[in-house]
Amino acid sequence: MTTFPKGEEAWTHRQVDALLRIVEDMFHRRDVEALVKGFTEDCIVRFSEQPERRGREALRHFSAFSATTGGTTSISRPTT
Repeated sequence: MTTFPKGEEAWTHRQVDALLRIVEDMFHRRDVEALVKGFTEDCIVRFSEQPERRGREALRHFSAFSATTGGTTSISRPTT
């Protein structure tokens, strides 16, 4: 099991990749509550041409909408 840094500690590429896989799994399972719980109350939600929104409730709304509409939203790993 991968452990993750706290506070200002540096992240390794392995840790970043592991976290991204966890988030991808929640997203693809459409587990909105697990996804939302992974973010802070002051998170910022930005997607495509949509206006910026703030907070877990905004993320919950966006995630639930994407899950129920069968949207083509995806999470991608950055290329290096």
